[in-house]
Amino acid sequence: MLNSFEEEELLREARKVNDSLE
Repeated sequence: MLNSFEEEELLREARKVNDSLE
């Protein structure tokens, strides 16, 4: 199970990818 820090990192990466796609 992911801890909240790892979850935050994944969310940040996902947002970064999302922004570059738009």
